[in-house]
Amino acid sequence: MDKLNQDGKGFGNLVGGAADNARLEPDRGPLIRRPRIGMMAFALGISFALLGAGDASAQAVERIVNPEFSVDMLWGSSPYAVNSRWNEYNLHKNAGRVSDAAALDGYALQIEAGAAWTAHQLLGYSGYGGRGQSIMPCPEPGTQYTLSARAKKGDGSGSGEVVLEFFLSTGDRVLSPKILFSNSSYETKSETFTIPSNTVWCIAWARKKQKGDVFVDWVSLKATVNDTPSVPTGFTAVESSGRQIRLQWNQVSGCLGYEIQRKDSSDPDTDYQTANIVLSSSTTSYSDGFDLETSKLNPGNFYRYRLRAVGDYGPSGWTSITASTPALTSSPGNTTYYIDATGGDDSNSGTSSANAWQTFYPVGRLDLAPRDSVLLKCGEAWNEPLNLMGSGSSASPIIVSSYGTGAKPYINVECRANAAIRTINESYYEFSNLEVANHQDPAEHPHALLHGKRLGRTYAVEAGRQWGTITHLYFDHITISGTASIYATLGNAGEDSQHRSAGLRITHSARGGKATGSPVISDVRVTNCDIDHVQHKGMEIGWINGCTIQSNRVTRSGHAAIHGREIYNGYFADNYFGDTGLYLTESDNAALDWYKGANCTVENNIFNRTYGADKCQAMTWDGVDDFIIQYNYCQDIAAGFIVFNSDANRNIVRYNIIQGMGDPMFRLMGLQDSEIYNNVGYRYSGEEGSLVTIGNEVGGDRPSLNNRIENNILYTMDASDPTELIKLWGNHAGNVVDNNVYFGNFTDAPPAGDVNAKTADPLFVNPGGGSVDEINHTFNADGYKLSTDSPYIGAGNSIPNNGGRDFWGTPLPGTAPAI
Repeated sequence: MDKLNQDGKGFGNLVGGAADNARLEPDRGPLIRRPRIGMMAFALGISFALLGAGDASAQAVERIVNPEFSVDMLWGSSPYAVNSRWNEYNLHKNAGRVSDAAALDGYALQIEAGAAWTAHQLLGYSGYGGRGQSIMPCPEPGTQYTLSARAKKGDGSGSGEVVLEFFLSTGDRVLSPKILFSNSSYETKSETFTIPSNTVWCIAWARKKQKGDVFVDWVSLKATVNDTPSVPTGFTAVESSGRQIRLQWNQVSGCLGYEIQRKDSSDPDTDYQTANIVLSSSTTSYSDGFDLETSKLNPGNFYRYRLRAVGDYGPSGWTSITASTPALTSSPGNTTYYIDATGGDDSNSGTSSANAWQTFYPVGRLDLAPRDSVLLKCGEAWNEPLNLMGSGSSASPIIVSSYGTGAKPYINVECRANAAIRTINESYYEFSNLEVANHQDPAEHPHALLHGKRLGRTYAVEAGRQWGTITHLYFDHITISGTASIYATLGNAGEDSQHRSAGLRITHSARGGKATGSPVISDVRVTNCDIDHVQHKGMEIGWINGCTIQSNRVTRSGHAAIHGREIYNGYFADNYFGDTGLYLTESDNAALDWYKGANCTVENNIFNRTYGADKCQAMTWDGVDDFIIQYNYCQDIAAGFIVFNSDANRNIVRYNIIQGMGDPMFRLMGLQDSEIYNNVGYRYSGEEGSLVTIGNEVGGDRPSLNNRIENNILYTMDASDPTELIKLWGNHAGNVVDNNVYFGNFTDAPPAGDVNAKTADPLFVNPGGGSVDEINHTFNADGYKLSTDSPYIGAGNSIPNNGGRDFWGTPLPGTAPAI
């Protein structure tokens, strides 16, 4: 995918013609898509509060009025302003509103000189600092608008500006109009202009060039012609499940969309919050409760809703209605529920295939119990989320699977919900034989990949923990055929990695706050699953004690095939990871990207091709202890094989083969008391790099100490400078680099620092002849067996507790093993 942050373009594949939109990457084939069946009206969600009455000022009639253009938010919090009508992307990390008596409300947005985050990091604006907010909905192309702002410059030279940026369906961008502010006292300026005819996305920026601060009191945008739509009629609410309320209304002509607001009965009458903005004038319904990021509707609570139509000049008035959410119905347990999208009916009992339900709404009303089963008919498809409540037991888990014959049941919510299948705070579930997706065809929804909070965090399957602990979550033979999110689509846009997409997410829930730093989930198994076309993470797993990930295939993932955090006592084996880093332009992509954990074994996996703007290694391990990484085969890795960083201790890396990789093979930064031995690295012609880099942790002072790197072979086809083969910096006391083989067209003697470096040809059977079968997900690395006359048979250092067998399962001798 084109890199938007290189030249400001790259939207051609997102909003262009059908031919371009049919693919996500030119060489890897199209995203798997199915016909839409029973599609609900397209709606995009935003979660932000209505401005209080005191904030609206005299410009309340305008579609966009925002005296508090932005608020301070630190990394990890919501990327949307709490007191704002704009969909805000937080670009400054620590620069928020500042007290300013000259501002109308006493506060102004400060664009700081020398702030850490700049507009350049989002969309390639060199030298600018600033903040941007997407305008929701996008202004109507061809319509005349007036942009107004009140601002001043602070101390220092230079000036500031408020500018609108339009992204066009051609992939181009237009920066116009611009309002400049160079006075040290506040002034109000306006400019009238026409929205470009093929605009698909609009951002408002408050920014400044390099030196000096800029203070923005307010910004507004409204059409020059008053086309305020009428108040919607026929607004009703129906409780459609234990945690869902379905809203319906009559279409309003001439509007751009609708804003829906909700409040709990316990809140004051004025305390409404925006539940959704629907970017379609023809949409006349919305189901609330299943896709909220910050909360979920609670059974038994009383909710009030109001709706208004949104126009270019201003919104209509509000209409109100009240609704209550019913209590969940308890399942008696030991019951099988059937769902058939074609032949079912929600008025049926649902307890036999002949009396199946049609939609997931009846299941959403149930508090499931032990030995219950929810079965979806094979060959059928749904466009609504499956939300499951209630827990099984250790002896009687809840089964979610299929019945009948034919293709797996298919669920794709098309980015209208954060997850296609979700269970939160529930235990003892076993999922099998389903196909799940969460993506939209950009040819059908050109705005879908450019707008909306819901696209910032999309999953196919999510099993999360919000409080307490959960256990026994099993996934077997699940096919995940695509997820997409705005952050992943835009490459580096949005630095908060938790607001991106994943195929399968099993971790603590962001809605419930951060985990405690210890495992809160146990007994997780993911086996025989296929995950493909996930624009950020194939799997996102975390805070788990007891995790088996085995015999899965994760292909064409964006940042990582598996992103893990705090995994203890895990087993990761026999998996295939193909084309990692394919969609994102980030540096440091990795097939396995890990933060903290202990006592895990990673073995017999295939890593086939990694991509990255800078580095993309097979594995990155930060702060892990007592990991054993062995018997893995890697081919065509953009960067090195493995990275250890930060507080990592007592890890073992052995008997791995890597064919084709960048620099370095092993990168050790803050690793201590670990062993790396009997690995083979082969570099194609044109690839150069070190065997090992040893130094302090990234961003810290922790040194790499007391590690042993021995009996490894680095085979390179090009001439290499031996002084570059071992790189040391910082405090690296106690590290031993010994008895490794460096074979290539070296220009000098063996590298200093290796106690017994060897440079003779290892005489592999067929070096460079490794191959991967991408259909059957197998490999052949027999070319890296040593010939019978190799000088390195019996030449290896003896290593205690060496695993007992080599890469091919051959038992190791008690002394003098091969290198």
